[in-house]
Amino acid sequence: EIVLPPKRLQAIPTPFNLAYSSDGRFLYVSYVTPAASFGVLDPAKSTVLSEIDTAGCMLVIPSGPARVASLCESGRLLTVTLDPQGHEAARSMSAPFFDADRDPVFVQGIQTARGFAFLSFLGEVHEIDLTGAEPVFAAPWPLLGAGEREWRPGGSQVGAIHRATAKLFVPMHRGGEGTHKDGGTELWVFDLASHTRVARWPLKAAGLKPVIAIEVSQDAAPVVFAAAADGNDSADLAIIDAGSGHIRHVQRRVGRTPWQLRTP
Repeated sequence: EIVLPPKRLQAIPTPFNLAYSSDGRFLYVSYVTPAASFGVLDPAKSTVLSEIDTAGCMLVIPSGPARVASLCESGRLLTVTLDPQGHEAARSMSAPFFDADRDPVFVQGIQTARGFAFLSFLGEVHEIDLTGAEPVFAAPWPLLGAGEREWRPGGSQVGAIHRATAKLFVPMHRGGEGTHKDGGTELWVFDLASHTRVARWPLKAAGLKPVIAIEVSQDAAPVVFAAAADGNDSADLAIIDAGSGHIRHVQRRVGRTPWQLRTP
């Protein structure tokens, strides 16, 4: 048990509310009090080492054994470098890599072989290389082709990447402004190297509810795990072959989260 100061982040879970450094030495925890900051913990000694003010930037995105990045509402990325004692040694702020007013990104980043990819509400992919001291931003590329502007990514975990084959899986739905939390009625598969869609799998036609969160296994025969829910119903869990799109199994009513419940 590690006793935290009277601070916390109360939000839907993301991979960046709580995260380990790459070597497991540090544990980072996001705070919103409402000022934004994060705590640096020593999990081996169960102690709090420091608190880092992030000047309004949110979440903890680990990059290397002693670097942490946070997303800023200006579209920039803050990078903080720590010393061996877990205190701030340096920080830098990137140029904007997305326009938060025109096309914000989902905060649920997807791990790549060299960093993370962030999807935007309108379907652009922003890949960030975090292997160096400073982040390197690739040119964004679109999920959508000609005549597909009515399609949008959405949900609470909006994509998954099988890193060995560089395949990106995204649940997509037809929608407009304000539908970024809607689940996908189709699962689209993209090749990260060529930035092209290689498969498109209908989910509704297969009897699945809209997919609100996905993950993919990282083995040589990967499967996609898709959480599917509609309204106030309990979520189903679908197991999908990542190569063919064949639905191997659906476990019905695996659970629901408290925010989905309504009082009669």
